Order: sequence, then structure tokens, then C-alpha cells
Amino acid sequence: MKMPLLLTLRKFLVCAPIIIGIQISIITTVSLLQSTYAEEDSTSSQIGKNSSISQNNIVNLSKNGGHSEGPKLVIVGNNVYVIWVDDSSGSRDLYFRKSTTDGCNFDPTIDVSNQRGASIDPQIAVSGNKIYLVWEHTPGSNGAVFFTRSTNGGDTFESSKNIGNNTGMNGFPQVAVSGSNVYLVWHDASKGILFARSTDNGTSFTNITNIGNNTGFNGYPQIAVSGDNVYVLWINNADKKYGQIFFTRSTNGGVSFEKPSELGRKTDHENGRVVFSPRLSVDLHGNNVYMVWHSGRIVHQHTGNIEALISDVFYKRSTNNGTSFGKTINLSNYSGLSTNPQIAVSKNNTVYVVWTNTAQQKYGVISFARSTDNGASFDRTINLSNYSGLSTNPQIAVSKNNTVHVVWVNNATGNEEIVLKTTGISNNCSYPISANTIKTADRSFLKQLKIGFVDPTFTFAAYDSSFYLFYEISNLAGNFPNVTHYTDLLSSKVPQDTRSLRETDDIMLHLKWLLPESHIEFISDQDVHNGSRIFGDRGQNLYNALILSHQEYVTQREYDNLKKFVSNGGILILLDGNVFYAEVKYDEITDTITFVKGHDWAFDGNSAWRSVPERWQNETSQWMGSNYLCCYGDDIIFRNNPFNIKHDEEQYITNSRAKILLDYNATENKPNPRNFVIATYAMEYGNGKVLTLGLYTDDLKGNHRFWSFFDSLLFEYVLGDRVPK
Repeated sequence: MKMPLLLTLRKFLVCAPIIIGIQISIITTVSLLQSTYAEEDSTSSQIGKNSSISQNNIVNLSKNGGHSEGPKLVIVGNNVYVIWVDDSSGSRDLYFRKSTTDGCNFDPTIDVSNQRGASIDPQIAVSGNKIYLVWEHTPGSNGAVFFTRSTNGGDTFESSKNIGNNTGMNGFPQVAVSGSNVYLVWHDASKGILFARSTDNGTSFTNITNIGNNTGFNGYPQIAVSGDNVYVLWINNADKKYGQIFFTRSTNGGVSFEKPSELGRKTDHENGRVVFSPRLSVDLHGNNVYMVWHSGRIVHQHTGNIEALISDVFYKRSTNNGTSFGKTINLSNYSGLSTNPQIAVSKNNTVYVVWTNTAQQKYGVISFARSTDNGASFDRTINLSNYSGLSTNPQIAVSKNNTVHVVWVNNATGNEEIVLKTTGISNNCSYPISANTIKTADRSFLKQLKIGFVDPTFTFAAYDSSFYLFYEISNLAGNFPNVTHYTDLLSSKVPQDTRSLRETDDIMLHLKWLLPESHIEFISDQDVHNGSRIFGDRGQNLYNALILSHQEYVTQREYDNLKKFVSNGGILILLDGNVFYAEVKYDEITDTITFVKGHDWAFDGNSAWRSVPERWQNETSQWMGSNYLCCYGDDIIFRNNPFNIKHDEEQYITNSRAKILLDYNATENKPNPRNFVIATYAMEYGNGKVLTLGLYTDDLKGNHRFWSFFDSLLFEYVLGDRVPK
């Protein structure tokens, strides 16, 4: 019911819960807080433009045919442990590698999660020979937090446990360990910040407690421990729309927590700066608690998305065990985008911080700073990556042998890989490190996979100075039983070149990146109406999946063909709300559409009169599972909003057979609101399925978290049973 709009966001910016964010995650365990700083060898950070990763102290840890992302790093003694997410298996799984020689050599890679769909936001903590992993998995019943452990130093892992549901794609789970005590914290979409502890090395967990209520949005929790002291911080936006950093602590091993207090700079809120992605670290031998975050000014775009213009990395410390915090230091102090800060502290209280900087370089680079005076001041910033290819999402840890390890994601090879860089390395360590290739699933089946993006060409025509002019003029004229004036506006030529009108280019490019072996192409409403592009001679489907965007206006034949496509066994994915709202007829000779019925009107070619709002309302509910939630101008809010989307045009579930995958907990912001459910769901029909996002996702361009969720739907429902076992 609105004119499609195109919005190009900056490459390095994405929308995420609260304000903005980049698909990032943190290491917050105290087991990495060891050893001292060793100066960088500046000549070793260069990598040539030959799409290889082979310099003497940089190694490709993942080395696979899929995409690797979200690395996490922990060091205990001389043992280096790395986890990341990878889709080489045909789903997005959690992978683990370890080195017992301070990073000189690594054991083979282990697929830890091995679940259909997608694992996201993994975290790791280590104590002795016990390794603890936690992550969120989707799709499912609003997402779930999973936990597993290894009791033999990472040689094998136990079966994963579901610790908590209803994360709402907002879990951001964290894990920390002190002796035999294991602590978990995550965000629950309906409750807030949840905490669980185990006193028996992760064998069992106590009752889950809520340490941050669900007033406003609570998200991005972090946790660190030192002895019986447990520190937790998170972001809340209840009182200030740009978000606040809240901090609490327990001094009795997590039995109870103090009342949360607000940290950060109040002037940030007043000057329109957002604060987000806080990071937390402590030292094991003192009373020092360290935190970093990044913040930036924002501008609001007309679609409701948000784009950051300036972003800096800030730092704060406490020298009295978290009782109070000192001044805020701007570490990056840089005109541009400084994001993804990570922090580690050695046993002699040398403080290390890394982050991604993307402003004045062609590619994102990994920036590094250290403090040798207990975090009171920092040395100059060093560029750790400094080579071709995009570098993002750094993680840092130090070992007892004066070795600083940093991992990050880089695409210099043309494929996202997990890169490890070491400084202060011993001379007896030979590089490059041998990297065992991940066991990759036979991806030849992807060459047979066909996915069609259906351009809403009939809807484009309806908006082209046509139907909506008629609606406006006729509404102003009054409530006449029949309207014969201006009915020429109810016919419109279908545009020949739709590239400038598309809102799915970004998701198309993303899908081609995700599945480069597969056949993915644009087709049109005319092609679906005709049927010859989607059905073979015997009526069989020619595509495995069809993806629709704003198909507000379709013909009866197109509607029937899409229904048949699903019944035949196809997967129909609906990106946007307000689909199948009105019927048009199509003249193939003149390439023209003419309005028929829906959108509160009907037209017989001569006169128009008031009619039904949604053309196939009952039928659509029966096979698709939802209907358009009118109206565009209503004040609707999403209390579970993992993609930071604004109300636009949504579907609400009207069939009890719909399987809810992600509930956005929507409501009207007014007294006596209507009762409805807006959710992403799966609906079986015939031999196939309909996957409806429920939102107007064309507003989510460049939103990496949404893409991760969209990928999980593809892995589960489109690839699923096709992946060779």
C-alpha cells in the first residue's frame, strides 16, 4: 500500500536490535586474561594481492569452501582455542579448533553443533581441560540457547543441551567460568536478561533468574568473572531512546546480584549519540574491571532505517572491583567508523583493545591499542591487518609465553575465512601453520538448485501514476454507489525496465554469495501468470523455491499458479506483508494490467464501486496462513524486534496450522489494542511449504542479522533434506 523505495546503506552498517549494529560477538571470559605485550613486527602484516593468506605469522584457520564468520578466541596456558560459524556442511554449524603449542599447530576441525538451520553468536570459556560453548540456534520456536562442553580438552564434545527458548533471535548468549562454576547469561524476548549458573562444571544448572527486567529493550549482555565476583552488563533503551549501558555484579558467586546501575556518558544521549556493543573484561589478581563500547551519531532515513555517520570506540575502567568507574576515554578518536571493540587484560594488567576501522581505508582494517599502565593511558594505534580484502570482527587473547593472538574474518581469498595473527612469536615456531581443511559436504547438489525472485511488475504498474490516483480522487469525491469518472486510471502499462524499482537486489546478491553454485535469477509476474517459466510440460515445478516481495496486485491465474507451485512441493517465500491484496487482469498483447477487485473497490471495465478490502482473504488464509494487517498508518510496535524494523505493512497469522518460527510480539500503541500475531512462520500446503516473513523486509537492506535469519530459513527448508548425509 505504499510506493516501493530504494535505499542503499553503507557497506559496513547494518540494523540490529536497539539502534544499529554489525554482526558481532565478544569474548568475555577471564581465562584469556594472561601474559604480557609483545611489539608487532610491522613487516609481517602485509599480504599480497594474490588472494592468498600465507605470511609467516598469519594463518588461515578455516580454509574451506563455505563462508566462515563470528570467530571467538580463548587461551589457557599455551593452549589456543578458536570457534567460529561456517556453512560448509550445508547448514550454519559451530566449528572448533585447538592448538596445544601456543598456536604453532592446530588439531583437525570439529563440527560441534551439527544442526539444521543456523547457529549464531557462539561463545567459549575454558577452565583447565574443560571447554564450555554456548550459542543461539534458529529457526525454531523463537530461537533457543544451546550449551555443550568438553571434559577432555576439546578432543570430543557432549551432545548439546537446550538451556532456554524464546530468545527471539535476540539471545546473544554469553558464558564465563571460574573453577567448577559455570555462568550463562542471555536475553529473552519476553523476560529480559536471564542468568543461570552451574556449580558442578556444567553438568547441571540452577533455576534461571532474571537480573534485568524487560522494560524497553534489554540486549547485548556481557559477563566476566574473577573468583566469586560475577560482573554483567547490557544495554537498555527504556528511559533514553538511544540506549543506556547497565552494570551489575554479584560478590557471592552468582547467588544474588546488586541493583543495576547506569554507566556510559549521559552527554551521549543528549547529543543524539547511540551507545551499543559493550565489552567487559577483568583481571584475575586485582580489583580492576574494564569495559569498552562504541557509539556514534545517527540520521533517520525516510524508510525508518538508521544509518550511522560517526562511530568511536570508548573505554572505561574500575579500580575498586566495579564499585565505581573512572573517566571515559575515546580510544579511536577517529573521523569515521570504529566498531566491534574487543578487550583483553594480562596478568600484569597490560590492557589490549582491538576494533574494526572502516573510514579512510579501502577495506576494513583491524586496529590495535595497548596500555602498559593498568589502563590509565594507551599507546598509539597500530594497523594489524593492512592488506587487501575486508577485515572485520576481531578477537584478542594473550598467552603465558608473551604471545598476543588476534583472529578476525577476512575475504582476501574471495571467500570469508578465519585469520589468525600472532605477535611476539617464539623463533622455534615454523610458519605458515598447517591448516586442516574442514570436511565439506558434497555441494554438487547445489548446482541443481533453482531459485526464482519474482519481480512484482504488476504492483509496479499499479503504483505508476495509476490506481492510487483513482483511489485518492474517488475518496475525495464521496461515497457514490458507482464511479465512472477517472476509471481510465484503473489500467496501466507494465514497466519494461524494473531494475530501478526493485527492492530485492541486496537480498539477491546476498543469496548468490551464499549459494554461488546454484541457479538464482529474476523472473516477473508475467512469467508466473503465463506459467511456462515455472512449470514444465507435465506441470512439474521448474524451481525449488520462489521468492516474492511486494506482490500486492496479482492476476487470478498468477495466484492459482503460485498455489499450484506450493501444492506440487515447492517452497514459496514471502518477503513482504500486504501480498495478494487485489486482483488485476493482464493483457499480454498490450502488456497492460486492469484493476478487477480488492483494495476496497471492484471494477467491471466501465464503472467502479466499493467492495472487499482483500480479494482472496479466506482462501489466502487457508493455504498461506495469514492476511494483511491493515493499516499502514496505524501505530504498531514490535516488543521483540531483532532487526530494528519499524511498522510498515505486515501479515498477521489467521490459520492455526501456521508454525511460528519468530514472534515479533507486536501490539498497537493505543488503549484497547487489537489481538493479533505478527510472526515469521512456516505453513504446509499440499506437498510444499509457504514461508512468510510477516514483515515488510524490503526495509531491511544491508541488515546482516536479518540476512543470518533468512539464511537459516533457507538452510532448514530449502536445502534441508537435499544436503547429502
